[in-house]
Amino acid sequence: MKSQHTNLKTIATLLSLVVILQGCRIYHPENVPIQKAANTNKAVKLILNDNEPYYFEYIKKKGELYTATAQSNSATAEYLEMQGFNIVERDRTSTTFELPITKVKSVHEKNQSSSTLLTVLIGLGLVGGLVYLGYSNMNISPW
Repeated sequence: MKSQHTNLKTIATLLSLVVILQGCRIYHPENVPIQKAANTNKAVKLILNDNEPYYFEYIKKKGELYTATAQSNSATAEYLEMQGFNIVERDRTSTTFELPITKVKSVHEKNQSSSTLLTVLIGLGLVGGLVYLGYSNMNISPW
């Protein structure tokens, strides 16, 4: 009975890790111009003048104005709203902010291939661990 309880704790921990790591995002370390980030429609991490990272789904340029869209319930949306950034558009899932380029220190694009690869490898490793635990504790003997 004790081994079953330990196995359930292990399985619960592994499943929790799978859920947590499904949203894994890795960003390129090199800085890119904000104009390039606005043309690529990729997720970006911005470092503003306060040296804090802010995560956005994408950046767009409308005329001379740059806008950055974040998920509505994200820490980024909450912090920028508290700091008084102008909200251009808000809906159920996203909030778009006016982005003064004078406040942007650096822009880092999402590394799509590394993010996907890491998520898949971690998921496969955890599933493999669960299968191993399941088979190692299986008793098919009738005696």
